[in-house]
Amino acid sequence: HYQAFQVIDAAHEGPAASHARRMALEFLAEDGVDMRRVTIPGAILPDIILSNALMTDSDLRNTNFTDAHLENAWLSGAKLDSANLSNAHLQGADLREADLSNAVLDGADLRGADLREANVEKTSFIGADLRGAKLFMVQNSETMRLNKAKLAGAFMPNGRRHR
Repeated sequence: HYQAFQVIDAAHEGPAASHARRMALEFLAEDGVDMRRVTIPGAILPDIILSNALMTDSDLRNTNFTDAHLENAWLSGAKLDSANLSNAHLQGADLREADLSNAVLDGADLRGADLREANVEKTSFIGADLRGAKLFMVQNSETMRLNKAKLAGAFMPNGRRHR
């Protein structure tokens, strides 16, 4: 696992679309390795499989996670500001206290995700599936975009369950 972390760190110096970094991240996630506080801002990782990954307090700013598989991922406290998570699979993900400001989650599947106390300033959830998601106590909820989002059963910022 040490070598995989070395690859991730080395890729930080190189191109944003590093195949070696992608493989190392998937390998560590599959093995259930603790990747807390990993730093990969600006990485280009579409379609990556990081289901159940433990990435709390990680620096994932400006990262391209389009169509990524992040089901049940632990992303609490992660810096995801300006990240592209369009059409990402985030069912059951823990996004508590994450910074999602200016992030794009258009078409993302966030069913059952926990976003309590996340910063959603200017976050776009256009067409996202937020059924059963926990959105109460999010910060800056008045600026998030929810056009055409599926909200049935979601716990809204006002604490009420959406019908």
